[in-house]
Amino acid sequence: MSNWDGSYSDLPSGTFTPMAKYRIPWKWIIFLGFLGVNFILISIISVQVSYVIRIQKQMISLPYDAQAAIILGAALKPDGSLSDVLSDRVKTGVELYKSRSVPYLIMSGDDGKNHRDEVTAMAKAAQAAGVPAKAIIIDGKGYRTYESCKNAIQTYHLTKAIVVTQRFHLPRALFLCNELGIETYGFAADKQTYASIGWFRFRDQLASVKAFWDIFIHTPKSPVKE
Repeated sequence: MSNWDGSYSDLPSGTFTPMAKYRIPWKWIIFLGFLGVNFILISIISVQVSYVIRIQKQMISLPYDAQAAIILGAALKPDGSLSDVLSDRVKTGVELYKSRSVPYLIMSGDDGKNHRDEVTAMAKAAQAAGVPAKAIIIDGKGYRTYESCKNAIQTYHLTKAIVVTQRFHLPRALFLCNELGIETYGFAADKQTYASIGWFRFRDQLASVKAFWDIFIHTPKSPVKE
């Protein structure tokens, strides 16, 4: 009768054990880690640099034949009013419309089916600032920047547009819109210093990896099921 206690510690060196079957050599772990780090770096650099030249600082530098300005949504304050970030985006869009840089403003964000209704608040703020309702297009399915760009080309059939968001977000927004097929230029909506700007920048670097993945590796599904 065997008196084996279930331990492999007393077996001769080189003897097969069940754990040996699943052991991954350290060189493969290091190699895979190296590939992963390089993928992240290449993704971030590609997204952040590819279309940075299309960020314009003055309205006079924007293309005269842009069909619309895409105003990207952002979180609302707890009371339902526009956050500082979102308020500045809408104000910048209004300025573009009033300067006749664009004939339409597309308010692209959440319609409330994912988190909260951003687009209704955005449209109301633009109208209160003097933009007529007929010049405002509401894209309530712009749940992420990817969807905002995709909807602009698939739903609204844009071929040339101006995207409005903060400077930290513009490289990624331009990458997504241009890679999806819209000739897009960026106009920064920074009108103040934002309390969480450091976090915004860090989060956008991470989101750049997702943007690269979405464009070149796997087409994402909308976070909201139709």
